[in-house]
Amino acid sequence: MAEDFGRPRPGEIEGLLFFLILCLLIPYHAFFLSFFRETTVDVGDSLLNVYLLEHGFRWMTFQPLHGSLWSPPIFYPHPHVAGYTDLLVGFLPPYAIWRFLGIGSQTAFQLWVLTVTALNYLSCYLFLRVLTARSVPASIAGSILFAIGAPRMVMNANPQLIPAFYIVACLAGLFLLFNKPAISLSAKRVNIALFLFTGGTLGQLYGAFYFGWFLAFSLAIAAIYAMLHTRPRKALIDVTSRWWIPIAGYGIGGVLLLTPLVYGYSMSLRDLGARDYGYVSAFLPNLQAWLYEGGGSWIYGWMSQVTGIEGHLGAESKRDGIGLLTTALVLWGFLRFRKMSAIALLGAVSAAIVVLSLAWPGGFSLWQIVFRVIPGASAIRAVGRVGIFLLLPEAVALSMAVDWLGKSRYPALAIAAIFCVLMEQAVSVTMSPKSIGLEAAMRNSAKLGPECKSFLYSGGRLEAAAPAAHTQTIGMWTELVSGRPSLNGYSGGIPPRWPFSNPSAANRGERVRLIYELRKWMASENAPVDHVCWINLDAQKAALIPDDTPWPVLRIEIEMTGRPLTQAPIAANPAEVVRSLMETGEFQRREWFVVAGYRAALGKDVDYATWSAAVEDLASGQATQRTLIESWLAPSGRSGEAGDVEKRIEGQEMRKWKDRFEVLVTHFCLLQRDPRLWVDDFAADPIERILASSEYRQRFP
Repeated sequence: MAEDFGRPRPGEIEGLLFFLILCLLIPYHAFFLSFFRETTVDVGDSLLNVYLLEHGFRWMTFQPLHGSLWSPPIFYPHPHVAGYTDLLVGFLPPYAIWRFLGIGSQTAFQLWVLTVTALNYLSCYLFLRVLTARSVPASIAGSILFAIGAPRMVMNANPQLIPAFYIVACLAGLFLLFNKPAISLSAKRVNIALFLFTGGTLGQLYGAFYFGWFLAFSLAIAAIYAMLHTRPRKALIDVTSRWWIPIAGYGIGGVLLLTPLVYGYSMSLRDLGARDYGYVSAFLPNLQAWLYEGGGSWIYGWMSQVTGIEGHLGAESKRDGIGLLTTALVLWGFLRFRKMSAIALLGAVSAAIVVLSLAWPGGFSLWQIVFRVIPGASAIRAVGRVGIFLLLPEAVALSMAVDWLGKSRYPALAIAAIFCVLMEQAVSVTMSPKSIGLEAAMRNSAKLGPECKSFLYSGGRLEAAAPAAHTQTIGMWTELVSGRPSLNGYSGGIPPRWPFSNPSAANRGERVRLIYELRKWMASENAPVDHVCWINLDAQKAALIPDDTPWPVLRIEIEMTGRPLTQAPIAANPAEVVRSLMETGEFQRREWFVVAGYRAALGKDVDYATWSAAVEDLASGQATQRTLIESWLAPSGRSGEAGDVEKRIEGQEMRKWKDRFEVLVTHFCLLQRDPRLWVDDFAADPIERILASSEYRQRFP
């Protein structure tokens, strides 16, 4: 170490903290301006990561349902589903601290984001300032790039990519181990180095797989480079031969500590199989990606119009740019100091990764070889995220360039470079209301009765256009609020035969399919279906899925009433079940009313789409019989006649249409379509005919 850092230079602490505050305010100012009501969480990947952090906290505090780290109560009852994505255990302490202080999960996540960003900044500063002896401005510039580099900030929807301080620990360990001749190393220094390297590697692998794999890949490239060049080869051989005992000890210890992770992932990955390279190739960065920061960049957002990246599959992983000036400084740092062994090694590794992962014009990429040959490479989907991993070697090169500016040219240029780097990394981070998932989960939880031991949530008609990730993550958060396992799930993979990738239940046909698949899923997992409830957003209460009701009867219940019934009809013959349900007050006030009311109001038959929407509005309480009639009469300016229409519905005039109404509602309920005039759909006794038809029987066994 070149300097005595027991006493920082005048103004060093103040400057360090000033730029740390800027690093927190620029991407996350909405936290503070909204008094923490706004957050980076949205439904999808980010809400999944908050769930995983909370699952980890509940696991470490021995809370019910979360006793198994690898089997969170989602995708219920399938085990070992945590390995479908990043485990986040390595990143759990900064979250758990806030939770132990009594702070709620959503606010604890916001504080976790701020904490890990600060740890990125401070760890990089210590590495550059203490170990490499860079100047204060140079160390600050490198730390800014590493902590809030644009590639990291544009991926805030994937918060598992924010923490990277473990990688700094790994690099610090290697620096301590190889920066001096092996003969001059003390045992204390070697142990500190090996502890940092081993601990950093384990922490990163237990935190997020992507950077852990990129770290291992980089070390393999570095080892090849070292063996091909005299000085690094000699240093590698000298250190390993002289200190092989502690190296072996830490290596064995690291492997033992890594064994539970390998075993857990192997159990989970048996379900997933290998990815197809054709799919992965869409996520490879092209040449433009290394200059592009995304449309949210404060300075370079205009580049979204010229790069041709946005709007295509994998666009979110092709934002690896760090700004034109910053890029120039990084390249200058690598070139100007290429004769330094450490810089040459970092530059060679970085260049190799860029070349190997690059999608060349015409679609060719060397990554296809890596994908098929290197273990674990097939698990990397968004290869373009390597741009985030390379922020650390870029930060080192940047610090060298800024140091050169300050010492060889003009000191003021080094200060100016800091602000230029800072502004080039500035991107607008998408924010959402903090309650986006929690409020919906609380509403769902209130719908669950004591008879519900597990549940499946579907968005219903009100969220028919919402992405499946929205529905699934809300279902997962309902598990946290209700304390009951969820059949919903969202992750990097899904269990075999899991049928709920699209849990939509916008109409009765989709509901029948959903309940059919639910019973089939529970049977395939050898789990009883009794006490499983279905939460439909459109319904006011969760519906218990009966285990003892025969499937033909249960199907008719859902088709006729839109939900499973708590008490099945006494009749066992399907046609008799249909007739008995048509006589119930619930059916008469809703399904039958819409058919009769539309005829009474407008003098013609209602079509299936109008009937279905009106029935759902009545069932969910969004409309009453009076408001429906008024909406039908409004286009002709007759809303004031709604009272007269209500009287006609009950009068003798409508009773002559009873047979026709029966034809309509049986087609609407059982076939989910309008009757066809050119066939015998309007023949007498439609119930038996529909139930016996191939059209009806082929929908479900």
